[in-house]
Amino acid sequence: MSEYQPKILLVDDLPQNLMLLEAVLKKIDAEIHTAGSGEEALKILEEHTFSLALLDVHMPGMDGFELASRISRDPDHINMPIIFISANNLDEMSISQGYKAGAVDYIRKPFNNEFLISKVKVFIAMARQQIELKEQSERLEELFKEQMLSQKTISEQLKLEKSYSKVSGKFVGDFEADTSMRDALQIIGELIGASGAIMYDLKPVQNTFVPRVAWNQNGGYSEKDEINTLFLDSIGQNREKLKNRELVKNAAEVLAPATDFLMLPIHVFNELQVILVFYNREYPLSFFDKFESTSIFIDLISSALERMEVHKKLRHTERLAGLGEIATGIAHELNQPLNTISLGLDNILLAVKSGKATEEYLDKKTKKIHDNILRTRAIIDHVRTFSRDQDGYINTEFNVNDSIRNAISLVSEQYSNHGISLESELDDNIEKPIGNTYKFEEVILNMLSNAMHAVDSRKEKEGSSYYGSITVLTYQQKKNIFVEVKDNGCGIPEHILNKIMQPFFTTKEEGKGTGLGLSIAFGIIKDMNGTIDIESTVGSGTNVRVVIPVNN
Repeated sequence: MSEYQPKILLVDDLPQNLMLLEAVLKKIDAEIHTAGSGEEALKILEEHTFSLALLDVHMPGMDGFELASRISRDPDHINMPIIFISANNLDEMSISQGYKAGAVDYIRKPFNNEFLISKVKVFIAMARQQIELKEQSERLEELFKEQMLSQKTISEQLKLEKSYSKVSGKFVGDFEADTSMRDALQIIGELIGASGAIMYDLKPVQNTFVPRVAWNQNGGYSEKDEINTLFLDSIGQNREKLKNRELVKNAAEVLAPATDFLMLPIHVFNELQVILVFYNREYPLSFFDKFESTSIFIDLISSALERMEVHKKLRHTERLAGLGEIATGIAHELNQPLNTISLGLDNILLAVKSGKATEEYLDKKTKKIHDNILRTRAIIDHVRTFSRDQDGYINTEFNVNDSIRNAISLVSEQYSNHGISLESELDDNIEKPIGNTYKFEEVILNMLSNAMHAVDSRKEKEGSSYYGSITVLTYQQKKNIFVEVKDNGCGIPEHILNKIMQPFFTTKEEGKGTGLGLSIAFGIIKDMNGTIDIESTVGSGTNVRVVIPVNN
């Protein structure tokens, strides 16, 4: 990670308050800037990016609420956390006003120094993590692009003049495929080009790997000996001997337990000599040295498998980057129950001191506090699970509407700050499809994020006369569930529409998107046997429609 120096902005109209805050926060390794008014703070924000801002609520001229609202509307600072500091006990309406203006927390004066320092450290750590995620995403993107370029070069070298049907022949039997291996082999097959590929699995038997079957119309082999011995023997045979039926008579018998397999034809002196079989594991292949081009095939397999791992990491980074983008919404979701808990405890203390704390009153208040503790725990657990790698998740029935509501709850505050109307029309009678509820939520978040950027883009062009709106709908027709996200944003030009599902394609400014969101969403829906269609008109808006079968 590049050298990161966090910056904190302190805004208060009283110099003594600024001096006190600065003295307390000197214990933190951060660059501190101070402003005596809202206007001065906005000028400082034009030149610096801050990890956190602490604002006094009551200031002459531009108060803290107005300053926070203006900061939240600025695209360069929209994700900067804002903490309000107030000497007065604010009522619920004022606190709500602060959260709507963009605040993520409140601290009352006089404050405990260690309490303030611990809170500030948390937000600085979050800012550092967002920067790390961005840099990691950029590094992985570069690595992924290098892999793509490398494999494209190799595939050009390896294109064979024979068609798939002539080279590979036919194979029989059904093969169950491990998903990750199948995906890797699919990539390899695409890279091979005209020659195609057949999947093959080398089963572990007594700590070694043996081929179960590998044969085609030009010849083959099938034995349960160790792979090195078998390949060494087979390579020494010419094509006529490879056609020997004795060598392949047990093919069908051995084929039954097989899963994934891969056959790659190799040409020596322009003749098909042998079929090479590889597995996603390194083992001695020195006996292939006599074939000049073998190392290229091995590199190809290795590159494709590395690419799968990079793609997996990129997906995880994209998910975490999405969480970073909606951090304000998550903080708001947490602060609502936490604020209710805080106010409830204050009310109980006041009631106890005044002698008005009846048993009925305490039961009512403690129940409300307990309910909000459970709500806070549920939010934290949901975000924790959402941020994890979902590859090991077993697909089950899930409620589409619940996934959509969870996604909306994470971004609704962000939409409010952008002045965008977000509505939902969800049919509660739709059936439950099979899939991963967290991956589906990732799809919805991506669609909502794209819609918000489209609306913001149109708003920049048309100004205050434009009113941005986004609507999410669900309904069912026969055995298909439909999810639509409609916006009245800038729309997508026709020449771009057929490219937006491609990995790394993005219309956003550099550094503001990986270009992976829609391609990942497409893959998630495809895994559910569903489809994504996009209709768009420039200047009018876009409708993204997801169709998922319920009997998938």
